[in-house]
Amino acid sequence: MREVKPLSLAWGLSLTSLICPALFLAKDLPLEGLAVLLAGVAYLLLGELRGSFRPLSLKAQLLLIVPFLLWTILTLRSETLIVDFMGLLLVIATAKVLGDRTPRDILQIFLLAQLLLVGAAVVRLDLLYAFLFVLESGLVILGLIFLYAAKECEHIPQNLALKLTSLAGAMTLGVLTLTVFYFVFLPRPQFTLFAVPFG
Repeated sequence: MREVKPLSLAWGLSLTSLICPALFLAKDLPLEGLAVLLAGVAYLLLGELRGSFRPLSLKAQLLLIVPFLLWTILTLRSETLIVDFMGLLLVIATAKVLGDRTPRDILQIFLLAQLLLVGAAVVRLDLLYAFLFVLESGLVILGLIFLYAAKECEHIPQNLALKLTSLAGAMTLGVLTLTVFYFVFLPRPQFTLFAVPFG
């Protein structure tokens, strides 16, 4: 019977859950953040194809993040606060993707992807966001299930992986049902914090 590595599956899902909101927000995000993400993913894919990819050390990750952090702080404006921080999130996420693939690192990539999803809810108010939300919910739930399975064992049978995928689908359906319920029945204020004009 064929076996799969749940940690590798979780890592692939975390990368996908990061790229999806970045592509969705491509026209709204700072160009430098997108450029870093695309360059990082290209470097990663080339390294994987050649079999020569080496994860960045923590020091190298910090050397990648710090210049963008300083640039974000120095150019910060209240009108573009959310978008600027999402650009910085992309750079941080790229550094994490190019680093080690431990369960903790993968969990942090999922968290950064969710922060991008929250930022997308503020920046984009179109119907495509609902599709992104459904996709991200499924990716993250499935990824977290495989991440938990990786803590239990290094390899799992393929039929168990399919059962876990079915479980993730059922959980995603439950989350989406609750989301629709909350959306319909919870009162929403007329003005939100980010809708108030700045300056």
